[in-house]
Amino acid sequence: LQVAPDWMTDQLRQDLRVRIDHTGEDDAGHPWTSSARQIYRRLRRELLAVESTELSRLHRDGAIDETTRRSLQRALDLEEARLGDQE
Repeated sequence: LQVAPDWMTDQLRQDLRVRIDHTGEDDAGHPWTSSARQIYRRLRRELLAVESTELSRLHRDGAIDETTRRSLQRALDLEEARLGDQE
Protein backbone atom coordinates (compact mmCIF):
# COMPACT_ATOMS: atom_id res chain seq x y z
CA LEU A 1 0.00 0.00 0.00
CA GLN A 2 1.48 3.32 -1.07
CA VAL A 3 1.00 6.23 1.33
CA ALA A 4 -0.18 9.47 -0.23
CA PRO A 5 1.73 12.67 0.58
CA ASP A 6 0.12 15.04 3.09
CA TRP A 7 -0.49 17.72 0.46
CA MET A 8 -2.51 15.24 -1.58
CA THR A 9 -4.73 14.11 1.27
CA ASP A 10 -5.23 17.77 2.24
CA GLN A 11 -6.39 18.49 -1.30
CA LEU A 12 -8.79 15.56 -1.22
CA ARG A 13 -10.22 16.78 2.08
CA GLN A 14 -10.65 20.27 0.67
CA ASP A 15 -12.40 18.92 -2.43
CA LEU A 16 -14.76 16.89 -0.27
CA ARG A 17 -15.53 19.89 1.95
CA VAL A 18 -16.39 21.93 -1.13
CA ARG A 19 -18.75 19.22 -2.40
CA ILE A 20 -20.39 18.89 1.02
CA ASP A 21 -20.74 22.66 1.36
CA HIS A 22 -22.49 22.86 -2.00
CA THR A 23 -25.21 20.46 -0.92
CA GLY A 24 -26.81 22.75 1.66
CA GLU A 25 -25.81 26.31 2.40
CA ASP A 26 -22.71 28.34 1.80
CA ASP A 27 -20.64 29.89 4.60
CA ALA A 28 -22.94 32.92 4.74
CA GLY A 29 -26.02 30.73 5.10
CA HIS A 30 -27.29 31.22 1.53
CA PRO A 31 -29.18 28.15 0.35
CA TRP A 32 -27.93 26.16 -2.64
CA THR A 33 -31.21 26.10 -4.52
CA SER A 34 -31.60 24.29 -7.81
CA SER A 35 -31.21 27.60 -9.61
CA ALA A 36 -28.07 28.49 -7.63
CA ARG A 37 -26.53 25.10 -8.41
CA GLN A 38 -27.28 25.56 -12.10
CA ILE A 39 -25.65 29.00 -12.14
CA TYR A 40 -22.64 27.65 -10.23
CA ARG A 41 -22.19 24.79 -12.73
CA ARG A 42 -22.43 27.18 -15.69
CA LEU A 43 -19.85 29.54 -14.20
CA ARG A 44 -17.55 26.67 -13.25
CA ARG A 45 -17.76 25.26 -16.79
CA GLU A 46 -16.82 28.67 -18.18
CA LEU A 47 -13.86 28.84 -15.82
CA LEU A 48 -12.79 25.31 -16.78
CA ALA A 49 -12.82 26.37 -20.44
CA VAL A 50 -10.57 29.33 -19.63
CA GLU A 51 -8.24 27.08 -17.63
CA SER A 52 -8.08 24.61 -20.52
CA THR A 53 -7.27 27.37 -23.00
CA GLU A 54 -4.51 28.69 -20.74
CA LEU A 55 -3.14 25.19 -20.30
CA SER A 56 -2.91 24.80 -24.07
CA ARG A 57 -1.16 28.14 -24.35
CA LEU A 58 1.39 27.18 -21.69
CA HIS A 59 2.12 23.96 -23.54
CA ARG A 60 2.35 25.68 -26.92
CA ASP A 61 4.75 28.28 -25.45
CA GLY A 62 6.93 25.54 -23.95
CA ALA A 63 6.23 26.48 -20.33
CA ILE A 64 4.96 22.97 -19.56
CA ASP A 65 5.66 19.61 -21.17
CA GLU A 66 3.13 17.21 -22.70
CA THR A 67 2.98 14.98 -19.64
CA THR A 68 2.11 17.91 -17.40
CA ARG A 69 -0.44 19.23 -19.89
CA ARG A 70 -2.16 15.84 -20.14
CA SER A 71 -2.24 15.39 -16.37
CA LEU A 72 -3.72 18.82 -15.73
CA GLN A 73 -6.16 18.52 -18.64
CA ARG A 74 -7.38 15.20 -17.27
CA ALA A 75 -8.16 16.84 -13.93
CA LEU A 76 -10.11 19.57 -15.74
CA ASP A 77 -11.96 16.99 -17.85
CA LEU A 78 -12.91 14.95 -14.78
CA GLU A 79 -14.27 18.01 -13.02
CA GLU A 80 -16.27 18.96 -16.09
CA ALA A 81 -17.66 15.43 -16.30
CA ARG A 82 -18.79 15.63 -12.66
CA LEU A 83 -20.57 18.90 -13.41
CA GLY A 84 -22.29 17.33 -16.40
CA ASP A 85 -23.84 14.60 -14.28
CA GLN A 86 -25.86 17.15 -12.34
CA GLU A 87 -27.85 18.93 -15.01
